[in-house]
Amino acid sequence: MQTRWIRRLAGITGLVAVVSLAHAAESAIPAATASDIIKQDIAFLQKGLAKEPQRKQLPGLKATAIMVAGLAQEQMTGPNTAKMAALRDQALKVADLLAAKDYAKAKDAAKALDTPPASTATAKVEVHKHAKFDISEAMAPYRSSRSGGMDMERNIRSQSKSASDLTLIKDIAGHSVILGEFTKHLPTGQAAVNAARKKKWEDYSDEMIKHSKEILAEASKASPDKAALKKKLVVLDTSCTNCHNEFRD
Repeated sequence: MQTRWIRRLAGITGLVAVVSLAHAAESAIPAATASDIIKQDIAFLQKGLAKEPQRKQLPGLKATAIMVAGLAQEQMTGPNTAKMAALRDQALKVADLLAAKDYAKAKDAAKALDTPPASTATAKVEVHKHAKFDISEAMAPYRSSRSGGMDMERNIRSQSKSASDLTLIKDIAGHSVILGEFTKHLPTGQAAVNAARKKKWEDYSDEMIKHSKEILAEASKASPDKAALKKKLVVLDTSCTNCHNEFRD
């Protein structure tokens, strides 16, 4: 993500700091990384909804709202549960309003992500089933920022050559863990032809999650092996490319 977004987030840190209070072993994304991603994604939404969004922005904005919900739910552990559930529910509200094309209310709902209203609904939900979310929207963050995305594909490829930005690498990997969980449940038409094709689609999604977790684990070490990171990023990019080539509608 662009660094200027990070500088605008001082007001959000009070909310996302709760992620660091407790972090159960089942959470795949480290608390600090989740906190950073959530802050950046909230900023992306608030910036994109500051005025009525262009049509090309809508898939990326909805995907970002769904990702915030997915990240918050992934962090619903221990004393974090109620606050992260509140963030999840507010992010889903943003996504639902975007799906309804009510951009004025979506803007207000995105502002409320800084301090979302309390929620008592702490059971896990199927986040990907909200807001008529589809596979093309799930893939939107990988597109260029000029097309309303987050430049994730470009960043994967650039970092596979340099591994120069560990924060960006962790951001890519954390997002991809969540997006991989979504894509598993959102097969393209080509992937839904029969059971065998659907299984192969799910296998690709599992690969995406596995490779992303490996990248995240390496990048989170005190002294990451940059050569290993570059290789892992190449593997992730190759797996994504192979899946696109086989299943793109």
